[in-house]
Amino acid sequence: MEYPIKDIKIERVTSFSTKRDGTPLVTQAGKPYKKVLIDVSSSVIDEISFNGKLSMLDFDGVADNWREGDLLTGKIIKDGDWWNFELPKVDYKSRIAELEAENSELRKKLIESERQSISDDDLPF
Repeated sequence: MEYPIKDIKIERVTSFSTKRDGTPLVTQAGKPYKKVLIDVSSSVIDEISFNGKLSMLDFDGVADNWREGDLLTGKIIKDGDWWNFELPKVDYKSRIAELEAENSELRKKLIESERQSISDDDLPF
């Protein structure tokens, strides 16, 4: 079962990069990751068995700067007895297109402002 959430306040967040025996958490390919435990209000979703405790595997360090009081947007997923959190998927192609368009517009504005700031006195001939 999946429950979309938006702007839900983190009540507590903790992360671990090692197992209980002290060995590092790594994928089968050898890439290190962290297990992130997140507490949110149990009233976030309408599910009697939800206690507000979520877990997430962080492969890219996205949760490194999360603090109590920060807002989460994504999905809560019930997996057997466990409640997991998943960040929203990013459409990289459309995001790159947006950033390229923004970059192009900023370049045009910069060129225009530089042209306006040059006077005939600035020219060497």
